[in-house]
Amino acid sequence: MEPNHTERAPGRTEPPEESLVVPAQASWPTPEARPFRLPDWARIVVLFLFGRAVAILGFAFARMRWPQGAWNSTLGMLDGQYFISIARDWYPSALPTQGGKVPFSGAYFPAFPLVIRGVHGLTGVPYVWAGLLVNLIAGLLATLLLWRMVGSTMSNVVGLRTAYILAVFPGAVVFSLVYSEG
Repeated sequence: MEPNHTERAPGRTEPPEESLVVPAQASWPTPEARPFRLPDWARIVVLFLFGRAVAILGFAFARMRWPQGAWNSTLGMLDGQYFISIARDWYPSALPTQGGKVPFSGAYFPAFPLVIRGVHGLTGVPYVWAGLLVNLIAGLLATLLLWRMVGSTMSNVVGLRTAYILAVFPGAVVFSLVYSEG
């Protein structure tokens, strides 16, 4: 005997048919019906800049807790000081020594310091801010290129998610400093 699908199970009540219908106004708006939506590249730019603002605020809070001189020393710390030194004075002709230590900038390639020097020469801003500007632009371009590369090989949604993750990833703090990683 085949089961009869039209019969109700004993003791079970079915909801009225009209409650199964979802009203049209409750559906999600289509992309064409949305009043305003940023293009994909603009959303990436906004999220990237948001990530950089959060990093700068983090530096500001850290500086309130542990003051360390001027902002230039914070944004150009560690490797950044070598890049700024190369951009400003180029490479030393002899190995300098300071108390038995050899602070040597020869371990760093010249491309990033040359671009910093060029931005400083064009704009007149201090070397630290020129390096930060170069790093911000390079990081943003790298994020946009990653979106296009992943989007062309996988899908646009995967490319967008990849770019979003890169923009706010904790390691992306290097985009907010004078580092060549950006």
